[in-house]
Amino acid sequence: MLFRIKTYINFLLRSTNQHGVHSPFVYNLVTKCFYKRSGKNISKQIDIWAKEAQGIFISSKKIKLTHRIITYLNLKQGFIKSDNKEVLKKCFELDTSITFSETDVYDFIYIENKDVNSEALDNYIDKTHNNSVMIINHIHKDKQSLHQWSQLKNHPKVQVTIESYNLGFIFFRKEQVEEHFVIRL
Repeated sequence: MLFRIKTYINFLLRSTNQHGVHSPFVYNLVTKCFYKRSGKNISKQIDIWAKEAQGIFISSKKIKLTHRIITYLNLKQGFIKSDNKEVLKKCFELDTSITFSETDVYDFIYIENKDVNSEALDNYIDKTHNNSVMIINHIHKDKQSLHQWSQLKNHPKVQVTIESYNLGFIFFRKEQVEEHFVIRL
């Protein structure tokens, strides 16, 4: 518990909002997606499904944010590594054009932190392309999680990362200068 309190205070000291972002891509993502509200019908349905799921490791707030990212970036092909895959799949597919089926390349990858290890991450990263986004849940859960997040940020294919306290967003945009952002949501 002390570790989480310490890392949260550190996160607050390092984090910024859209005013501290100098990347047009990230600025637009933060202002037009992260800080935008989900539609009422979508929001209600996600709340209902998240409540029905027992032991879900992601809050309905984070599900709504992820849903907005899928919509904003118009992501088509997704992969979920989670014990709650069916609930998340249902929520992420709601009013979007994303599908979740086996393929060689994904636009969107969502991973629960407990399912992250170096070998698995390399396999997931190999299945991405320039416009893919990878979301890792619970990046500040414990020391190992934080260490894995740091390793991920230094991967040669990773260009942009956005760290919110619980979620880590990874982008592979070759046209962008390598940058790492810490954003309060």
